[in-house]
Amino acid sequence: DNQLIAGYLCEWVKTLHVMGKGDITVPQWRDKCLQRYGFDPLKPWAYNDYGVPEGQQTNAKKERIMSGEDMLYRVADECCKGDVENAARKILQDYRSGRWGPVSLQLAPETEDDEGQANVDLLTSIAKGDAALIEGQAERQRSEMEEREERAKIAVEMAKERGLELPPMVEKIQEEKEKKDESSSSVSSISAGEVGKGLFDGW
Repeated sequence: DNQLIAGYLCEWVKTLHVMGKGDITVPQWRDKCLQRYGFDPLKPWAYNDYGVPEGQQTNAKKERIMSGEDMLYRVADECCKGDVENAARKILQDYRSGRWGPVSLQLAPETEDDEGQANVDLLTSIAKGDAALIEGQAERQRSEMEEREERAKIAVEMAKERGLELPPMVEKIQEEKEKKDESSSSVSSISAGEVGKGLFDGW
């Protein structure tokens, strides 16, 4: 079922961020969601006591990070005119075609008890789903990523100054980053209503 798989995929990727592994497994996911879907999947959002019996409601605003299912319905609302099946296909197609950037859903084993890969515990992610905690981790990951990119940029510039020949892959990455920086202003000018028109129009 496309909807179940898409929701589970989003929940899994969010959990990687909660674990503090998002910067090495899905480093571009947050930015890509902002560009393609029009929302930040790791930003806390307010919710009310809908479904709580009368008399037990607090009327106090609460905040939490969206679940994978929440993200699926948000994509449907923002990009697919409320069509959840269409949104599920869009999410899966974006993942499979690399539009989320590099993605690794598995973690390298860290202890002898890890059988082939480190454990990704979705239930622990939900239990620890405090909005402030996750937001703090996400911001720290973003800061660390920017710091690594700056160090890499300095290293590339020093190598060029010394006349060292860079591997083709490094040059390609630098060219793509420069193109991305140049086009970022034009990307931000696209309205949310124009993203994902139809099933996959324009992609």
